[in-house]
Amino acid sequence: MTWLHWLGAAMLFLGSTAAGFALRQELRLRLRLLTAVIDSLNLLRSDIVGRLLPLPEALRHLAASAPEPLSAQYAALADSITDGDRPFSGSWAAAFQALDMLAPDVRTALLTLGEQLGKYDAQLQRCALDACIETLQAAAARMQTDTAQRGKLFCGLGATLGLLAAVALF
Repeated sequence: MTWLHWLGAAMLFLGSTAAGFALRQELRLRLRLLTAVIDSLNLLRSDIVGRLLPLPEALRHLAASAPEPLSAQYAALADSITDGDRPFSGSWAAAFQALDMLAPDVRTALLTLGEQLGKYDAQLQRCALDACIETLQAAAARMQTDTAQRGKLFCGLGATLGLLAAVALF
């Protein structure tokens, strides 16, 4: 066996292990995005119900405090309200359809919320926000458990498959 065989086996093992860690990192990124959405909806709720801000101002406030890619989405939503070229629910749906990292049930809850925001008084909007936040928190709890389990699985599978492939080459 030459040193090139050893180097190739080591690179194969390290590459597949890194792929497993990258998949785990993607799961963690999805969980962080969902947590950021929940936090931003809690802030939107306090702005609408507590501070009685109009929806465009509340969305601009969210855009200033939310992490990317949410801040760009909220800024675009605030601008779409003032432009008035299409209904807010359509703009809301387009903004959250662009976040393809979100699970389908989370996206459905957000789309339902978008149909109710800006149409009713503050108390009905609070109820809609509460229902959406509750749904998203349940999804985040499931996702956190899933991320912990599948993250370990991906890391272990990446290392194991890399080791098996390296042994098979010898």
